Amino acid sequence: SGQSANLKNAQNMLDEELSIQILEDGGHISRNAALAVDVLALLLPLRQSYARLDIAPSQTLISTIDRMISAIKFHQMGDGNLARFNGVSAGRPELISTILFYNDSMGKPPEIARFSGFQRLAMGDTLLIADTGAPPTPEYSQHASAGTLSFELSSGPNLVMINCGTGVSKESKLAPFARLTAAHTTATINESSSSRYYQGGRFFNLLKDRIIAGPKKVECVREDGTDHKQFTASHDGYLRNHGIIHNRTITMRNRGTH
Repeated sequence: SGQSANLKNAQNMLDEELSIQILEDGGHISRNAALAVDVLALLLPLRQSYARLDIAPSQTLISTIDRMISAIKFHQMGDGNLARFNGVSAGRPELISTILFYNDSMGKPPEIARFSGFQRLAMGDTLLIADTGAPPTPEYSQHASAGTLSFELSSGPNLVMINCGTGVSKESKLAPFARLTAAHTTATINESSSSRYYQGGRFFNLLKDRIIAGPKKVECVREDGTDHKQFTASHDGYLRNHGIIHNRTITMRNRGTH
């Protein structure tokens, strides 16, 4: 009561931060879909609070929530969990289901997350989600993985091929290994990763866990036909040290059976 001016200022600051962190396709700037779940777990009760007080929320807040729900649907695999890219771990399907309960749209999720850098191939009961984007900028890369061009595949509720994903504890000694290219369904060359993390001693507190080198040029071309869905992608993460461009084409046919 009596705090309308402070409310307006707070909403303006929130809108500004949402415009920075949430991309146009609803993905988080870190490319970690689990963070989108955490943010929505805060924004949805906030929207309800506005309704209880009979105060109109900003259009930025409303549109951001809608886009983020669509993004979560995009990343949801057949078992109900999120695809394991860039810091996502297994679990929390109940929270995801609760968030999607607020979804007003009954339509299918989009097939391309252009701004986040992901592709989704879905035919019949078969679903494939692929990482076809460059790593996030260093300040948002503390949990990002060297999994460029990796993918996850499910058939109905059954997971067929997945990435290792991040463990529940980010402080585990195994956590750094889960970020390596070898922990993902993509090509590894000479046991090296396509992205490199800061491991030096100087500036450690500032640069700890951040990606300091990786693919700069990641290209992807989508081609869907009447009987197939396909994308062709490439990245240059191995070009400097190995002189190799990684190319990958994935095609889904016959209602997902091939």
